[in-house]
Amino acid sequence: MNDQNLTKGKATQFSAGEMQARTARKGGLAKAANARARKEREQRWRELLAMEDFSGMTFQERMDRAMIKRVDESGDPQAYEKIMEYAGLSPRLDLQAEDRKIKREELKLKREEFEAKKPAGEVTDIEDLTILAELINDPDSDD
Repeated sequence: MNDQNLTKGKATQFSAGEMQARTARKGGLAKAANARARKEREQRWRELLAMEDFSGMTFQERMDRAMIKRVDESGDPQAYEKIMEYAGLSPRLDLQAEDRKIKREELKLKREEFEAKKPAGEVTDIEDLTILAELINDPDSDD
C-alpha cells in the first residue's frame, strides 16, 4: 500500500449534520424523480384508456360495458363488487375508512397514556421506547 496516496481526514471532511443534510437532499431528489416517473406513467395510462377505436368508444368505456355485461349475464358477484368499488358505492370502502379512524383514535389514546406514564425529568430515548413498548404489548389492552 502506498501511504503517499492516502489523504488524512478525507472520511471526516463533513460534519455529521452536513452528511445528514446531503443524504436527505439525495433522498428528496430520488423521491421527486420517482414521483415524476409515476405521474408520467399514470398520464400515459390515462391517454391509452381515453383512446377511441373505430366504434368511437374508449378502451375504458368498452371495459366498463364488458364488466356490466358480465354481471348481467352471469351474476358474477366479484365483478359486481368491482363495479361498486369503482363507482365509490362499496360498503367495504366505508368499513376501511372506519377502521382507519378507529386505529388513529387508538394511537392517540396510547400516545396520551405514554405521555402520562413518562417519569418527570430527563428521560432517555431508550427509556421512552421501553415505556412505549410496554404500552403497545400490554396484555390488558383491547388489541
